[in-house]
Amino acid sequence: SRSMILRDTSTLRLFLALIFLDKGCMVEMLGMLSNFAKPDVLTSRTYLRFLVIGLAGFEMGRENKDRSLIKLATKCLAYFKTLAKIGSLSATPIYYFIKAVSNPSRSSYDKAISLCREARLIHFEAMACERCGMFLEGKKHIDAANKYITTAFWLYSDWGATSKKNSMIQKYSFVKGSSRGSHTAQS
Repeated sequence: SRSMILRDTSTLRLFLALIFLDKGCMVEMLGMLSNFAKPDVLTSRTYLRFLVIGLAGFEMGRENKDRSLIKLATKCLAYFKTLAKIGSLSATPIYYFIKAVSNPSRSSYDKAISLCREARLIHFEAMACERCGMFLEGKKHIDAANKYITTAFWLYSDWGATSKKNSMIQKYSFVKGSSRGSHTAQS
């Protein structure tokens, strides 16, 4: 039906908005998806939708001081917490990634990054590294921030996200001449 198509395309648009840090699109897609924050018959569809709603909901809720988005994101975080408790291997890194976005700190991002790496979720590891770098940049820890951003750049490259890599070169000129290094910003 038409509403299912809207739900699924909005989920994918929100995922891309998260990757490209498009705040306007995040807010718009969260508005579209707010009515779809309930489990679906198809678990994989629910999983992706709740993942992107959780991440974007906390990011935009905090930035725009919008409690309804934070409430929505909290519901998604609880979904992944339940899945992790019952033993879903891929839910655990996602739970910790959303949790890090909900209450950012270097240690919370490091835990999420480590778990994403262990689970071989390279795209979420890249996103977590980039967000940790942005968080540290906001705290004026520039050297550490640059390490996380450079790691994210190379992870996006490994994932094959050429457009994202190019956008990072535009935003962070230092990544263009960077070396691959050990593929980790944590130290």
